[in-house]
Amino acid sequence: MKKIVAFMAIALAAVSLASAKGIAVGVHGYLGEGWGSAYADTDSQPQKPFGENLYYGGGAYFSYGFKSALAIQPEVNFRVNNIGSKDSVTVFGNTTTTTNRWTYNSVDIPVLLTYQYKKFNLLIGPYISIPVSGLSYTRTTTLNGDSSTSSGTVVDTLSGVTFGATVGLEYAMRMGPGRLVVGGRYFHDFNPVKHETTDSSGNKSTTNYFYRGAAEVTVGFQMAF
Repeated sequence: MKKIVAFMAIALAAVSLASAKGIAVGVHGYLGEGWGSAYADTDSQPQKPFGENLYYGGGAYFSYGFKSALAIQPEVNFRVNNIGSKDSVTVFGNTTTTTNRWTYNSVDIPVLLTYQYKKFNLLIGPYISIPVSGLSYTRTTTLNGDSSTSSGTVVDTLSGVTFGATVGLEYAMRMGPGRLVVGGRYFHDFNPVKHETTDSSGNKSTTNYFYRGAAEVTVGFQMAF
């Protein structure tokens, strides 16, 4: 049985290599704005001051092309996630404005199918997002021009894995030995970022926080082989 499995693996690898169009590796960074982020309890979209809904990070990827315009592109990206809101309430002519920002870090691993047309690349595919930090907050309250800020930790760790999908369009231009790649992407979570706890009796409880959604600009460098 082991010999059959080994033979099948070798045959599959041989077919894949025979159909390969090209291999590329690259690095990229990205900067984006929360667009479509929603609180899990109400599913309402937060208002979006840029600084409170800033997404940024970077990572590396590997592209495996076939003898067509198609390629598979797995990536490993580190992302700083900021989800924020801004609310104003006026009472007896006095306006109180509260700006909230929740922040945590994640490692996002998309597996993208890409389609190349001339120098353009269309990307689409699923991802998993793994939280690698706790959830912290910053809250600024302004009343009649006077502001006060507080910050702290909501939870020390976030639980589980978030699933989602990414779609984007990139443009590659020759630069030295490789290519400069610029483009835009949008990603959105299918399930919320959450925190799970278990009490002394073994009872589990889950707090759902929010779904992420963001449009990002990407810039990177790629080497083809």
